Amino acid sequence: MWEDFGLPFQRDVIGALEELGITNESTDAVMSAYPDLPPFQPMAPVATFGLEALVVGFGVYLATKISDKAVDELLSKVYIDRVKPALLKLGARLRSRQRTGGVVLARFDHWFDGSKVLVRVCVYTVAPETADPAVVAEALRSAVDWLRTHPVTHRVLTYEVRDGQIPSEPLLSEPV
Repeated sequence: MWEDFGLPFQRDVIGALEELGITNESTDAVMSAYPDLPPFQPMAPVATFGLEALVVGFGVYLATKISDKAVDELLSKVYIDRVKPALLKLGARLRSRQRTGGVVLARFDHWFDGSKVLVRVCVYTVAPETADPAVVAEALRSAVDWLRTHPVTHRVLTYEVRDGQIPSEPLLSEPV
């Protein structure tokens, strides 16, 4: 399933991001450039609630601090113009192969080196095109608000979006 659906999505997104000047780096290169980046496991297909799941996503690594301005730039330059078309294409590919049922997990990692936090947004849907980029931006804005009112005690803030609902508080992992 990964080769048929996930890998083409990755190629679409990587190509679109390279057009913006965001280079595709190996894990070793990213870890070397951002030594404070928490360790992470590579994404792999998983079983969710007993159903077959497709996991897609990517990471964006930024030298800046997390802020409303950074979120606005990500939304307009990355999510609306690049990721949304790739998700629509993935949905069309899934429908054309008559794949129904199961869960799609779209996971988007955002390392803000200036703040030393990784904001992970996990969007669970039954169709990839319903992983609305505005939901990702809203989760990132929640992270900005969270960090304005809480000290950084953990490197990873995870927002698990189900049925379009963003939790009021992130899951915290990788203590400082």
